[in-house]
Amino acid sequence: VLSIVESNGDSVVSSFGIILDSSGTYQFTQSSDTQKLRFIADVYGKRTIDELTKKQQNQSAADIIHYLCTDEKYGYGLDDSTLEPAYILKIINMRYAMALNVYRQYIDTVLASDVSDETAAAIMENKDVLTGVDISEDSIRKYTDGMYFASIIGYTGQISQDEYDALDKDEKKKEILMRTNEKNMTTGSPGKLIITFAIPLMLGNIFQQFYTMADTMIVGQVVGVEALAAVGAGDWLVWLVFGIMTGITQGFSILVAQFYGAREKENLKCAVAKSYIMTALLSVIVLAVSEGAVYHVLLFLQTPDNVIDLTMLYLRLIFAGIPIIAAYNIFAAILRALGNSRSPLIAMTVAALINVGLDLLFVAVFGWGVAGAAVATVIAQGFSALYCLMVLRKIPDIRLEKQDFYRQPAMSLRLLKVATPLAIQNVIISVGGLTVQYVVNGFGFLFVAGFTASNKLYGVLEMAAVSYGYAITTYVGQNLGAKKYQRIRKGVRSGTYMAVLTSVFISGMMVLIGRNILSLFVSGEPEQIRQVLDIAYKYLFIMAVFLWILYLLHVYRSAIQGLGNTLIPLASGIAEFVMRVSVALLLPKLIGEDGIFYAEICAWTSAAVLLFISYMIIIRKYKE
Repeated sequence: VLSIVESNGDSVVSSFGIILDSSGTYQFTQSSDTQKLRFIADVYGKRTIDELTKKQQNQSAADIIHYLCTDEKYGYGLDDSTLEPAYILKIINMRYAMALNVYRQYIDTVLASDVSDETAAAIMENKDVLTGVDISEDSIRKYTDGMYFASIIGYTGQISQDEYDALDKDEKKKEILMRTNEKNMTTGSPGKLIITFAIPLMLGNIFQQFYTMADTMIVGQVVGVEALAAVGAGDWLVWLVFGIMTGITQGFSILVAQFYGAREKENLKCAVAKSYIMTALLSVIVLAVSEGAVYHVLLFLQTPDNVIDLTMLYLRLIFAGIPIIAAYNIFAAILRALGNSRSPLIAMTVAALINVGLDLLFVAVFGWGVAGAAVATVIAQGFSALYCLMVLRKIPDIRLEKQDFYRQPAMSLRLLKVATPLAIQNVIISVGGLTVQYVVNGFGFLFVAGFTASNKLYGVLEMAAVSYGYAITTYVGQNLGAKKYQRIRKGVRSGTYMAVLTSVFISGMMVLIGRNILSLFVSGEPEQIRQVLDIAYKYLFIMAVFLWILYLLHVYRSAIQGLGNTLIPLASGIAEFVMRVSVALLLPKLIGEDGIFYAEICAWTSAAVLLFISYMIIIRKYKE
């Protein structure tokens, strides 16, 4: 039967509770531990889960397959050491379906459905040797306007009474009441999915930028221009350290999104567990290196003498919170990989309010200066991490068990293979930024203050691009897992249009009201304020005019990352580094201080061109 069905392009039933994942490993399909145990109990012929032995409860999917192949009493007589796993699984699917009806003498077992006329003819021609096999035709009731009949028909997919009875009291409440915000991005309008996913992220980024700007505004207005320059002198160092953790966690989330899209539940849980372990270890290493090197790096960067002590104090306190910030990054990255952008928004919104309140308390009331701003930021990030963790623990698909942290040691290498290039990319970009900071520091603390004020608005310019990027990475990752390649093309095209339109709107706003916003960061003597604002607005204007290039960079880099390729984004980071450093070191010598403003634009352009060409080449390889 299997040979006839497959020779005509049809397929046999696939309702068994085990599948083969993309790496050829057997995996359970059940979404919760209770359902998995119920399935195992059915395989072993037990009436309830409680009748299973400890060994049976801990059986892996491969162990179940081996049992059904080789057990003397209940096995199907298959040699699982020589036969292909795909063939074994197909045979077990049919034999197990028949076994479920063994005591129901007059109930047919469906081995294949919706078959072609050729398959039906071949079965009928061989009925003399296919004892008990027949072809039947069924009519299907179709509701053309199903959504309007839903209240009459009811819903499908309700758990069985056995499964419900097996749940304890608390689990019943969770199964009935708990609702999470995962989003399946493999069906529906690509443009609508991307924008609805990105909007909560944009709102979250608005609040994140709000409290980043609040730090700077409160420090600049309450403490003064020197304190503003001190915070700004450490910007690229902060970006370097946090960029390592962001790159690592974002890389981990790419595999999580692919496993989620492919519905590989065991791989999904294992990837999440390994991501937690490696993020924790790496955060400790980065913390130790950062605290040990900060003073020497500030000296190397020619940080002005009148601000270096304040800058070092600010950075030491920020770096002390690296494990907390790393925890938020990995929790939020996994939520986004599952299509949940709402929970990170809530976390960031409340964290922003906490941060601003603590800024006012620590800086304006207690007089702690830049130290107060740093402590407020770390405490606020701690809340974000805690909230995202609480949400993750309620999601059935990634409800982790102890064994998930020990299974598949090779999963750690798979995660690092994807994540390491992203971390290296961020390091390279940061080193280029530190080179720019080195040049800027040589122009004096007023230039540093103006440059800092514009850099704080850089986050506002970029926030929608980052949000579109996360949305596109998740969208592409899930659809790659589901092998829906045409949807990937449509989604990236829609994302490009939306990104460019958004960048034009933001650019217009910055050109019109940017100087007024910049004035909120600065206080001091009138002449100092004028000089700082002239420097800041000139830089902001140049970035706003070329902002659309940055948005294209984010779209195509995120699409390539979602496809599982992190080497091309790494190459784009190298291109950014080379261009940023070259322009920063050479152009100011030719046209003066203003030359430093074009380092960023040239870096964007070189990376965007490389990423666009690479995406067009890579996507052609994916055929439906």
